[in-house]
Amino acid sequence: MGKLSGLAQAGEAYDFVGEYREGLAYVRSNLLEFRVGFIDEQGELVIPLDYFGRVTVNGRERFVHFPFFSEGLAALLNAEGKFGYIDRFNRTVIPFIYDDAKPFSDGIARVRLGEEEGCIDKQGTVVVPFM
Repeated sequence: MGKLSGLAQAGEAYDFVGEYREGLAYVRSNLLEFRVGFIDEQGELVIPLDYFGRVTVNGRERFVHFPFFSEGLAALLNAEGKFGYIDRFNRTVIPFIYDDAKPFSDGIARVRLGEEEGCIDKQGTVVVPFM
């Protein structure tokens, strides 16, 4: 991943730009706001800074640990500190209900609800029960 201080595209300034995966790169507004979105390979903002890289919920910080697309989906945080998955067109594919979410691999992703973990498929169907 790379840091490009002051990169400006489409009127936005980013303090961090991640590596390109599946044609899109994660961008961050700044460390204070920690709003995130994605740019395409031409540097155009295609997914607005409507998501968060870090949110504090009940005194605990939640982070997006894997800010990239995998198998066409990216796990991101909303303002309430819940994870969900979006596609490259910024459509919510899997609702923002999870307390943690990992990237997809071979069509499944590990997610956490409260203290229990399980796995879901790309439609959000539970394929490994929460335990």
